[in-house]
Amino acid sequence: SRAASRRNAAAILAAVGAGLFVVSDSVLAFQRFRHPLTSGHVMVLGTYFAAQGGIAISVVLHRDRAG
Repeated sequence: SRAASRRNAAAILAAVGAGLFVVSDSVLAFQRFRHPLTSGHVMVLGTYFAAQGGIAISVVLHRDRAG
């Protein structure tokens, strides 16, 4: 909701990062409890690191705007 109300790069990157965490955890759970995927580890780590990057960049952007 912050990304929708603020509509700035920092809020949007934070929201995208959060969404990518959901994707990462969903793929991880699917692999563990349902069916192992051929390149599941690539999907999990790819979305996990992209999520970390999005949130980290959003903090830097927000800090630059505030400071």
